[in-house]
Amino acid sequence: MVIARAMVAACVLAAGAVAAAPAWAQDHPPFAATRDAAITYKLLGDRTDPHLPSEMHMYLKADGGLMRVDASGQPGYAVIDRPNNRMFLVMDSQKAYMEMDPTDSGGPQQFMLNSSMQFTRQGDDVVAGLPCTIWSVQAKQGSGLACITGDGVILRAQGVAANGSKTGGLEATSVSYATQPASLFAPPEGYARMDMGAVLRGMRAPKPSP
Repeated sequence: MVIARAMVAACVLAAGAVAAAPAWAQDHPPFAATRDAAITYKLLGDRTDPHLPSEMHMYLKADGGLMRVDASGQPGYAVIDRPNNRMFLVMDSQKAYMEMDPTDSGGPQQFMLNSSMQFTRQGDDVVAGLPCTIWSVQAKQGSGLACITGDGVILRAQGVAANGSKTGGLEATSVSYATQPASLFAPPEGYARMDMGAVLRGMRAPKPSP
């Protein structure tokens, strides 16, 4: 799942929702966007992996808590439904979509700021023409810095996984607050739903001898 892996690498700063953990502090950025938005990001960090995209588009639907991620050069996109704790991948080349287990490493919790994290204000900046507050973020799965607008849009994020195995970052190059249509966040009409369990079983099945 290149899209999921790429997003984990790019958004490691925002990773790490820890179930049933108490809030560390009352002073924190918005955990979700309060307005619809479309953001284009350039991805920062190691570019030696040819599978990692250099650009990413994110679409936010504030009233439904929905997020869509399109990574350049990938054959589809990912949609995260935060209120219902689900995620699905749309594969245009196969005209199909596949739901992900939210407890997997590529699940929705990987991409969401939340009250289990510790936030410390570090100052202010302007990114893509918009003012944002710089926050130091500490979580079980990683740490880093994020510059976040007052309405909950992450404009820049850089971080490292807790074990140091992954680093990544992103920076917004453009932001639009236009209303995002609901159709962006649903599988296209006529696309078949694939069973992820069956796909994984097929990948693990022994190949016949020649």
